Amino acid sequence: MMFNRNKIALALVPAMLAILALAVQESDASLQNIISEKEAETRAIADRAQALFAGKCGLLSKCKPSECSMSAEDRTTMVPQCGNEPGPGMECTEALGKPSPDTCKGCSQKSQKLDFTEGYLRLPLGAKSQAQLGLAAESACWMRGLSDVFVKNDKARQSAGTLRAWQYFGSHSAGVTNMYPGSQGAYARTDKEGCGNYDPRRRPWYVAASSGPKDIILVLDTSGSMGATDSSGTTRLELMQAAGSAVLDTLTQNDFVSVVRFEYTASVLQGSSRLQRATPEKIKSLQESLSQTLASGGTKFIPALQLAKQLFDASTVSNDASSGCQKVIVFLTDGIDSSIKSGNSFTSSWNTVVQDLSNSRITVVSFSLSNDADDSGPRNVACDTGGVWSRIDDATNPTAAMTSYYELLAQSVRTPNTVAWSSPYEDAGGLGTMVSVAMPVYSLDELVGVASTDVLISELEQFGNYNTVLNSLISQSQSCPDFRNVGNFTCAAERLRVASQCPGASLPSGCSATEGATCSAISLNDVSCSKFDSNTLKNDDGGWAKLNKVYCCGCPALSRGAIAGIVIGGVVFIAVLSYVFWKKQVLCCKHIKGRSQKTPTNAPNAETAVPMQNKNNMFAANQQVAPAQQVAIGAAPTAAYNPASQAVSHPAVVGAVPAATAPAYPGPSAPPAYPQPPAFQAA
Repeated sequence: MMFNRNKIALALVPAMLAILALAVQESDASLQNIISEKEAETRAIADRAQALFAGKCGLLSKCKPSECSMSAEDRTTMVPQCGNEPGPGMECTEALGKPSPDTCKGCSQKSQKLDFTEGYLRLPLGAKSQAQLGLAAESACWMRGLSDVFVKNDKARQSAGTLRAWQYFGSHSAGVTNMYPGSQGAYARTDKEGCGNYDPRRRPWYVAASSGPKDIILVLDTSGSMGATDSSGTTRLELMQAAGSAVLDTLTQNDFVSVVRFEYTASVLQGSSRLQRATPEKIKSLQESLSQTLASGGTKFIPALQLAKQLFDASTVSNDASSGCQKVIVFLTDGIDSSIKSGNSFTSSWNTVVQDLSNSRITVVSFSLSNDADDSGPRNVACDTGGVWSRIDDATNPTAAMTSYYELLAQSVRTPNTVAWSSPYEDAGGLGTMVSVAMPVYSLDELVGVASTDVLISELEQFGNYNTVLNSLISQSQSCPDFRNVGNFTCAAERLRVASQCPGASLPSGCSATEGATCSAISLNDVSCSKFDSNTLKNDDGGWAKLNKVYCCGCPALSRGAIAGIVIGGVVFIAVLSYVFWKKQVLCCKHIKGRSQKTPTNAPNAETAVPMQNKNNMFAANQQVAPAQQVAIGAAPTAAYNPASQAVSHPAVVGAVPAATAPAYPGPSAPPAYPQPPAFQAA
C-alpha cells in the first residue's frame, strides 16, 4: 500500500511541475502584456507628436490669444502650469492621490485639483534668447494638440481600472513640457510661492530615451587649483561636484557608471575595478563619495584617461559590468598639463592615449573649467574621438553649462520606435513607487522630443515580484541605439563639433546651420492664455497664487490665521476708538462745567445754550462733526451733509471714504475674484 502511494506521488510530480511551469509562463505572459500595453500608450503619444510636428507650419496661424476660461476645445492657447488661472475642466479628485496634509491644512476636502480635459504648459526657468523664445512658442503651439491622445489614453485607463497616471511630452529645441492631467499645484511649485525649475531634457526618462543604454565614466580634476573660489565664495571643486552629481542624476538602471578623480595621480572613486550598474542606490552612494573629495596636488591628464580606458576594458556584458552600448567619458579640468605638449606639438604619449580611446570607440566630452584652463588638450581628445569640447567661464555654473554632453548623446543616436524604462522612484504625490516609459521622436535628422507615461510598480507586481518586474524592464531597454560617430555624424552633432572648433568640422550640404528653424514668428502670448515672465515664469497679474489655492480643495477663502488676525485687529481698533471717544467726552465735560460755573444764570451765552440731551450730542456740538459722519461703521447717514453750513474737524472713522465715492461691490472696480485653481515628482 505504501509502495503504491509512493508510486502515485512520484507520478504526480511531473504533472505538478508542468502546472507550475504553466502558471509561471502565464504570469510572465501577463507581465509582458501589461508592459506592452504601457509602451503602446507612449507610442501613441510619440506618433501623435511626430504628425503634429510634421504639420506645425500649418498650425501656427491658428494659435492666437484666447482666455483661460474658454473650453479646451474652443481655446487656441495652453494653460500655464505655473499660472493662477486654471482651465474650466479643473476638478477636485483623488485620482492621483491625496494632497499633502501640511499644504492643505484647514481645507475640508482631502483631494487635489486636476484637469483631465487637457495638458498644461511648462517652460524651464532662466534667461532665454529671442530665438529660444520663438522656438518655445512654436513648440507650445503644436504640442497643445497632444491633449486629444492624452484624453484617449486616460479613458482607456479608466475602462481598465488602472491608475490615471501622468502623461507628458518634452520638446528638445526649447525644453517645453506638455503635462497631463493639467495641474498648477504641488508638482509645479517647490514652495508656498513661486515655481520650481523643470527642464525635461535633464530628466532621467528623457536622457534614457534619447541616448539609450551607455557606459559612462566621469573623469574629474581634483587638483589644488580646484580650491579657487568665484565671486560668490564657491570653490571650483564645489561647482564640479554639483555638475558631476547632476550628470549622475540623469542615469538609469540601464546604464553603467564609474568616477575617476585625478591630480598628479588618478584613482577610482569607491575603488571598484569595473563599472557598476547605475541603480538609484549606486547613484546616491557615488554622489556622497563625490561630495567628500578634496582639492590637492598638481594636474596630469594621461594617468586619468589611461585608468578610464582600463575600466572600460575590464567591464563587459558577460560580467554584468557593461551595457554593451556606447562608451562615453565626461572629462572636466581647470588646469594645464604641460607634459602633454612639447612646444606646439602633442607628445607621443598623449597621442597614444587619444588614439587608444578612438580605436576603442570611446567618445570623450570635455570641458575646460575657468579662464585659466587648457584648451588644446581637452579639445584635442574630444574632437579626435568624435566628441565635443566646451569652455566654462569662471562666472558660469558648470551644471547649467554642460549642455553639450546632453546634446551630443541626444543628437548622435537614431533608433526610432525604441522604448526606455526609467529606474524606480517614489512619486512626489505619495502614490508609491513609479517607473516611466519613454520613447524618442525624430523628424528626419533631428530629435523633436521625448514622449513618456508613468506606471505604478504595484500594477506590474500583480504579475511578478519586484525583482522579476525590474529585470523585465531592464530587458525591455537593452537594445543599443545607432550611435553616429566619426565619419557618420548627424547634422545636429556636426553643428556641435563646429561650435567646439574641431579641426575639419563643417556642416555637410543639406544641413541647416540652426536647429529647428521656425516657420513663422509667434510669441508666447499667442500660445499661453495668461501672460507670464518667460525667465521666472512669474505671472503678470501679480505673481503666484498661494499653493493651497491652486492645489487643495475645500479651503476657506481666508486661512484660520488670517481670520483670527482680522478679528483681533478689529477688537483692538474698536477698543482704541472707544478710548479716544471717551477721553474726548471727559475733557469736554470738564471744559463746559468750568465755564458754566463762571457764567451768571441770568446771562446765558451761545455755548451753554446748546441742548445737553446726551453725551453724543455734546461731543457733536463741541467738535462740530457733520451729521453724515455720526454713524456706525458701514451704516447709512440719516441726513445729508451740507458743507456750506458746517465744517468737518474729525471724521468719525479714520480713513473713511465719503459715501458718494465709495465703489459698489461687486462691480467694475471690484477686486478680481480668486480663480478656482487646480492641484513632478511626476518624473
